[in-house]
Amino acid sequence: MQTKQTPPTYNKTNKFTSGFQNIVDAYGIGTYREINPAPYTIITFPFLFAVMFGDMGHGVLMTCAALYLVIRESRLLAQKSDNEMFSMIFAGRYIILLMGIFSVYTGLIYNDCFSKSLNMFGSSWSVRPMFFPKGNWTFETLDGNSVLQLDPAVPGVFGGPYPLGIDPVWENELS
Repeated sequence: MQTKQTPPTYNKTNKFTSGFQNIVDAYGIGTYREINPAPYTIITFPFLFAVMFGDMGHGVLMTCAALYLVIRESRLLAQKSDNEMFSMIFAGRYIILLMGIFSVYTGLIYNDCFSKSLNMFGSSWSVRPMFFPKGNWTFETLDGNSVLQLDPAVPGVFGGPYPLGIDPVWENELS
């Protein structure tokens, strides 16, 4: 049949991709033959959430809650809950799962667990060598000096790169 109307847009989804498609559709539905951004959203949305909310402890709690919803999926669907809030969370169970996993990852990178700093490997920086004769600090220079710099050229000050994430010495500088 000949027509001047554009065909409707249909994006095929499954139980994993439907939540991400709903996020994309909330901003607008693409026109016919326009590329669907939902597959890219599967990675970018949880990762950007985790960059904003990088906490290993909260990420573990989110992951556990979402895993419960995913594992008990058929049992929870059979119960037919009328609770609107639970239905919304249940519909986004795979999104929450990925957000939790990515938050655990970024929490490790940020050395953060329940908003407390983690110091898993100790610091790669040491102040002690700066006080010895080859160093440039003395106990007299500590008084009245508001900015003291660690010099990595002094042997023993820098012990090498931190194994995972941000060295705890720099956390105060970044915040």
